[in-house]
Amino acid sequence: MIGYAGDIWKTFSANADVSCSADTVTGPMEDAPPKGGITFRMVELLPGAALKTNKSALNYYGVIKGALEGISELGHVTVGALQDIIQMKDAEMSVKNIGTEPVVFAHFMIDAR
Repeated sequence: MIGYAGDIWKTFSANADVSCSADTVTGPMEDAPPKGGITFRMVELLPGAALKTNKSALNYYGVIKGALEGISELGHVTVGALQDIIQMKDAEMSVKNIGTEPVVFAHFMIDAR
């Protein structure tokens, strides 16, 4: 019920390798970034669909189209296009499409220490 999710690039250290050889995404999608690195993916979430997030990483969700709700034990926040949600490491959270159209967002997972 997700819609679409795909990894765009990964880094295996805090700095990206611009040689176009080290950031290539191969293999299946993983729910955590590489140790010391970053994963960037695009997600299309269908209306009513929700995703549980990975609390072991620092997560940024940048909405491109639609409305996304972040839900945690502390409450919830709703953001629209050109807004974002930041999930701090170790925080329990899920994100949900509360609109009637698919929500498209960029998702950055950072291995924060």
